[in-house]
Amino acid sequence: MARPRHDGKAPTGLAPTQDLGAALHGVSGLEGFRTLAARAPYHEILVVFPKKLQKWSSISWDNPLTGKTEPIP
Repeated sequence: MARPRHDGKAPTGLAPTQDLGAALHGVSGLEGFRTLAARAPYHEILVVFPKKLQKWSSISWDNPLTGKTEPIP
């Protein structure tokens, strides 16, 4: 479902992806999710809910420039 438009040019209200994020934020125990980027669907993005991270959780990524897995602070 597309966002409603108030003048035919600029969208108003939440985008469907924002609605999805809000719904997933409400899922107990879910710290984040990976999805396709709205503007570039051939790219993936990682959505993290920082306040929902458990104290034992960590986030890291594979840096293609160094070939190393690096933590995200």
